[in-house]
Amino acid sequence: MPTLALVKGPPKGRHWKVEVDGRNFETEAELLESVRTNSRGNVVYMKTNFKDPKNYRHYPSRQRNFRDGYFVYTFWFVRMQDAAMMKLMAA
Repeated sequence: MPTLALVKGPPKGRHWKVEVDGRNFETEAELLESVRTNSRGNVVYMKTNFKDPKNYRHYPSRQRNFRDGYFVYTFWFVRMQDAAMMKLMAA
């Protein structure tokens, strides 16, 4: 069974990278479940938050209280076929 792990930095070795905009999916659980069911190899991912360009307010504690933006998920796949499938799903 493949593993899905959250990491703080890019993995070492040969991996295929796919970036997915979190606004294309309803919830994070839906996105991770689709990756988990459609991949046959191990997957690691990183989550980055971006400020919504329409919102001009600034919150000093953005890392702790993230509420005015969106996430971009960066996935690294061990298998090239899994990365190609994710690119098709995310488009």
